[in-house]
Amino acid sequence: MRKTAAFLLAGAMVLSPVSVFANDDLEARVAALEERVAVLESQLGLSESDIPTDDASADSEESGDLVFESDGCSLWYRDFEIVKDYQGGDAIVLYFDFVNGSDRNRAAMMTFNVQVFQNEKEMGLAVVTQQIPEYNDSVAQVMPGTDPVRVAFVSKLEDLSDVIVRVSPLISLGGDYIEIPLSFQ
Repeated sequence: MRKTAAFLLAGAMVLSPVSVFANDDLEARVAALEERVAVLESQLGLSESDIPTDDASADSEESGDLVFESDGCSLWYRDFEIVKDYQGGDAIVLYFDFVNGSDRNRAAMMTFNVQVFQNEKEMGLAVVTQQIPEYNDSVAQVMPGTDPVRVAFVSKLEDLSDVIVRVSPLISLGGDYIEIPLSFQ
């Protein structure tokens, strides 16, 4: 995933007007970008086999995969559970660890947008009757530099067919997201 991002960034540099006039240092820029990705992977303690892929066959339920970073904060996918909403329908509770690495207090729900897509359409928010403390923590302000806080996002389900979870910045111009396929089978 990070290598894909590095190549996408390198591709953007190739197409930018600045790069058109500075083709001589394009290789140096790509090499510097690849080196930065390698440094970030080593800082996170990831080996090649630990790096998440965009392949739908990847085990999306494996805990600990970094899902998304935005504005100095990160969201790590942990688990999900199926619960009943107040009308007796199915709902999914998605659990993440929220890390505030920014320089001010932040809340997960005010930093990230978590959408659930099922049967090719976005599912809405679900109102559940059981207490989910992690859901309350998703709107709580977290101080910078503290330990990860377990948070939850809740969404309706039409049925128990596969879903795609899309994580993006709360304010996004479109293409800045990561998708996690989940299967209930």
